[in-house]
Amino acid sequence: MCTGRAPLVPLVLFPTPFRRFVLTDFGRRLSAAELKRSGALGTILEEMVGEALAELKGRGLIQDFKRIVEEYTHKKREADFPDWWVLLVGGQTVEVECKNLGKSMKQYVRKPTDTPYWAYDQKWMIEHMRKVWEPKSKKVAVLSTRAWCAPGALNYLAQLDGIIEASPPSNPHQITEITKEGVLYLALDLYELFEKWVQN
Repeated sequence: MCTGRAPLVPLVLFPTPFRRFVLTDFGRRLSAAELKRSGALGTILEEMVGEALAELKGRGLIQDFKRIVEEYTHKKREADFPDWWVLLVGGQTVEVECKNLGKSMKQYVRKPTDTPYWAYDQKWMIEHMRKVWEPKSKKVAVLSTRAWCAPGALNYLAQLDGIIEASPPSNPHQITEITKEGVLYLALDLYELFEKWVQN
């Protein structure tokens, strides 16, 4: 059956060189705590997703992609929108929200029954995953790991069309740098998810 488009290139190895994204301060690698204080830790996973999307575009699975947030930086509520917009070769649109979860402690806990960790805070997770999604777009969450999500937050995320973990379940961790292996791992998971939607 002819679909009128070139076949997808299987995702095995990437021939293009990868950038190693590590924020430094005068040649010294910054710790996760320093990255968090600088506000850059949250954007590392977004950058990693961008690298993976660029590779998938080169493989013929994606027509185009862009940061949604860049369109709304002039608005007060830019955090209400997902991070990435993706157009697959079949015309399906996908929106991607990234959450680089870590086991960081809250500065204070309001009630004794509250968790001291942000990632385990179900209310915080749900508030930060609620986005203004386009009605016909597929909705995808890219998390650093599911291991640190509260069960109620995972139930909420199950309403989305896909959940991808940037770190392997055997070694859950917060993303503090972009490596070739990390992008390969993420790109392969995104490829498998997107390929289903392209073929439908």
